[in-house]
Amino acid sequence: MDSLKRIRGFLALSLALLLGACWPPPFNLSVSSSAKTARMLSYVGQVGPIDSNSVMLGTQGTEDVVFLPEKDGAGGITIQAGFILSMDPLSGQQVNFVANNGSQYVRYGSAQGLGPLSTDPYPNFLVQSVKSAHNAIAFQFNDVTMNNQFGLMTGNPGTSTFTGPAWFGLSAQTFTDFPPDSYNAIGVSITPTNNVGFDRAYMLLADTFTGQYLEARYRLWQAANGLTFPFALRGGAELDLVGNGILPAGLSRVLYYYDSNSTNAYAMWNQGSAWTCVKWNGIPVGGPLPGIDHRIDALLTTGELFSTEGNTGRVYDPTTPTGSLEATFPLNDLRFIGEVYVGGTATMLFSEALWYGRQVSFNVYSISTAQIKTLGQ
Repeated sequence: MDSLKRIRGFLALSLALLLGACWPPPFNLSVSSSAKTARMLSYVGQVGPIDSNSVMLGTQGTEDVVFLPEKDGAGGITIQAGFILSMDPLSGQQVNFVANNGSQYVRYGSAQGLGPLSTDPYPNFLVQSVKSAHNAIAFQFNDVTMNNQFGLMTGNPGTSTFTGPAWFGLSAQTFTDFPPDSYNAIGVSITPTNNVGFDRAYMLLADTFTGQYLEARYRLWQAANGLTFPFALRGGAELDLVGNGILPAGLSRVLYYYDSNSTNAYAMWNQGSAWTCVKWNGIPVGGPLPGIDHRIDALLTTGELFSTEGNTGRVYDPTTPTGSLEATFPLNDLRFIGEVYVGGTATMLFSEALWYGRQVSFNVYSISTAQIKTLGQ
């Protein structure tokens, strides 16, 4: 009996030492609800812990926060520096720049305010890491001018600043109009490229005089003003999408995506509580995709459309007559933060906030875009 007690005591001590040597990460009360999906993802790493007071965050349950890794300008990403995007019902949205100083993650500079949370079903801001350096770009829809604007921010650990970048001469929190002449940019999306220097921004422009629509492509990179002069798609011609019954006249805001491989374009808008999704190409020929009835958050490099509405992942095939649902899976506390190329492979990234009192850490996960539908199996 004494020997049995000694064995039990030894096992208990061994377990205690093991747990002490491998202290678990901060625990999110609802992390278990995301565990099934997370187990099928690749673990990139953990960011933090970060004192939420230092980045002016609330606590678990008071706001939604995500971590956006930096694109390193060498064909990959890094979690040693990046941007915390927080969405608080009271203080609105803001972006912080954090980086690992060798021993801990530190916020550099001040938070950049992005305004209040959207009161409509559309996401109010699109924030992206710009390849190379510590640069971020945010696209904002101005509901007064009915036009998308952009703002640029760059972090500098050496000077402990996070402001409008010197390479554009902007002050902090400055948003600038960018469509030319008589156009309003009513839809903006970012498409990753396998180029180490830039990604692309695609936009649907509405002609304020003719009521027609023009599609444009910008290069998004850390040079000049961050956006190249617009390159008009489809030969630079306005498309009679209204006369062809594809888009209604007078749209002031849409979600817009362009597939450079198929040359198909997609627009989605909300009326009341219902989403409408349409497709067209440059002829233009197209029409509605009634099978796609949830907000689309990305056009993937596979040509599929991805939704995270309601914290549920949905993958749609827009090449079918109705836009068929291919896969669905729970996301819960996992937040989709974009598609990037990592080592030449198109990869989807997810962020998960882990709270422990006033401290927050972030788990970053990835999965190759080609495998995203396996999460629904």
